[in-house]
Amino acid sequence: MNNNDEFEKLINSFKLEDPDDSEPKTEKKALPAGGRAPSAAGSGRPQGQTRRPGPAAGAGSSPSRASSQAPGRARKGQEFELDIPEERPLNGGEKPVRESRGEGKPAPARKVKKKKYRVFRALIIALLITGMCFYLAVFSLDVAFDLLGIDQPENEVTVDIPQGAGLSDIASILKDEGVITQPLVFRLYAKLKKAGEFQFGEYIMTAKMPYDTIFSVLEEGEDRVDIATVTVREGATLLDVANQLEELGVCEADEFIEATEEGEYNYEFIQRIGEDDPLRFYRLEGFLFPNTHQMFLGENPELVVKRFLQDFNGQMTADLYSRMNELNMTLEETITLASIIQKEAGDPAEMAAVSGVFHNRLNNPGTFPRLESDPTIFYVERVIKIQQESQNQEMYDAYNTYVCEGLPEGPICNPGLAAIEAALYPEEHDYYFFITDNEGKYYYATTMEEHEANIARADQVNAELASSSAAE
Repeated sequence: MNNNDEFEKLINSFKLEDPDDSEPKTEKKALPAGGRAPSAAGSGRPQGQTRRPGPAAGAGSSPSRASSQAPGRARKGQEFELDIPEERPLNGGEKPVRESRGEGKPAPARKVKKKKYRVFRALIIALLITGMCFYLAVFSLDVAFDLLGIDQPENEVTVDIPQGAGLSDIASILKDEGVITQPLVFRLYAKLKKAGEFQFGEYIMTAKMPYDTIFSVLEEGEDRVDIATVTVREGATLLDVANQLEELGVCEADEFIEATEEGEYNYEFIQRIGEDDPLRFYRLEGFLFPNTHQMFLGENPELVVKRFLQDFNGQMTADLYSRMNELNMTLEETITLASIIQKEAGDPAEMAAVSGVFHNRLNNPGTFPRLESDPTIFYVERVIKIQQESQNQEMYDAYNTYVCEGLPEGPICNPGLAAIEAALYPEEHDYYFFITDNEGKYYYATTMEEHEANIARADQVNAELASSSAAE
């Protein structure tokens, strides 16, 4: 087999036969300039195929081939083109005719249009992302400045927080008053910080206040303009406190007293108080710790009571409770004795000595069964009787230490810390009696005879003071 036959077989291997047509239709391709179309008859190849140009043909070449080329030389620039018959899809559908390279076709135009669309879409997305980033940056700065109170107005505003207002209501009020600009962020930050139990009332605020400061102000009631200063003195009764609160506009006296009797307060020392005692007059008498408190006008009475009880609970240390156990005294007994000491000894320097007198009597009930303290009678006459609608002699006697044995039924006032400590740390001596004159001098005695002599001396001093005062 010569070279021409091998090349012919190679060309035949590229033939695409259509099962429906014996002779495939071909599409003639243009030859380069100066080339000649090969003769199908002289080539001996199937119609529609051409031979790739190559070296000069050897023996057995067709005459037409030989005549078109110089002997022993190959024609330069001649191309080989393969005419591919039209393909038919197997499913019988029509398939677009492939277009030869170099012919004008719409595909490149569609590609350009599609490319332009992608560029435009990418530009729009980039602009949207840039805008969102800019907005988020501005919003983040505004949130940060509002949260920290940076670069905000310094003018003061009065903010009225109504009673019962929730977190959302407070955030809206603060925004309306110009204190904050981001109420949603304020609510979220408050929940994150677990801030709560905000106090109602009128506050003086500025936009320069950070959120944390606003939380503190609302929780503690600081910077409020509707505040009353309530100073409860040592020895004040619960009725005194109630009347004082009403006079200052904090709450009604009757509502305060009702709150002390009916309110529920979660303090351990409350469980140590005999609540079911029918002869006890005021349940929380003695436990409203004397101090200076800042109260809100129109305050909830139970919250006012809670402030007093919280103060008392903070004053009662573990050492004091330990000392009660050493003396085998209950909290109620301690406060009751302290209330008597508070009323009997106006001078804190004398409290321990007065406490020693009462402890000596309590430790010798066979000889001195009663404490015989005048302030207990005053409590019955000036507090219990005027507050009760009907007479209750049994209760009167339970508080009158000239009648009852040992300590009275309950405290007769609210003692201070000095009186409580004196009740737990009495001075050791042998006195069972004491009396004071109008100058504040104390006279102590062991026996009744000594006590009667001291009474005479105190009466003489009091008479001289009265005569001197009348002469002036």
